[in-house]
Amino acid sequence: LVRWRVDDAVNAIPVHMFCGAWGLISVGLLASPTRMQQAYGVSDHAGLLYGIFNDADTKLFHLLGAQCVGTIFVMGWVLLFMLPFFCILASQGLFRSSAKDEVLGLDKSFHGGIHPGGGDGGGGFLDEQQRTIYQTLVDQTLHTGKLGTKQLTPQEMEEFRDRAKGMLGGERIARGQDATLTDDEDPSNSTNGSKARNERRSGGDEGYAQQ
Repeated sequence: LVRWRVDDAVNAIPVHMFCGAWGLISVGLLASPTRMQQAYGVSDHAGLLYGIFNDADTKLFHLLGAQCVGTIFVMGWVLLFMLPFFCILASQGLFRSSAKDEVLGLDKSFHGGIHPGGGDGGGGFLDEQQRTIYQTLVDQTLHTGKLGTKQLTPQEMEEFRDRAKGMLGGERIARGQDATLTDDEDPSNSTNGSKARNERRSGGDEGYAQQ
């Protein structure tokens, strides 16, 4: 999913779809006639592997076939009803949060708070390309005080640093925050300051979303 860039933040696909499918199919492979009799009152439908290794005189493929049909039906039902709903949300821009909100952190932008610990790890789930894009946005925000087009308050800046620290690690943030500006980057330089600020502001939400 990470390689295909499928955004499944709560791991619903591996936990619910794949584990749920295995739960259904495994019955068709491993069910014993004794357990089937206890649960459903029939004993002539054993799991395929159970029947093969125990020489069970049962309809080996019937139960597995029924379980596979059930698995396909459940997946088809969900796809039929949820895909149009997801497409409608996506067309209205409601299917996922904006790039700005994701960088600021959903705790803050959606829930009005942030985890007090902040985090001091090394950005475990970012690949190298994502880290580069994220570091660029962090540097830009620390220099300008803006996230996209939004001017951050001092409290929001502190929360942004906490969020970035958790994603990139404290050392990277310290370097980005305290780095010595070159002449082209120094906002106090009257000749280059406006140019540098304009270049930083031109990124905005849309540019990072496209990246």
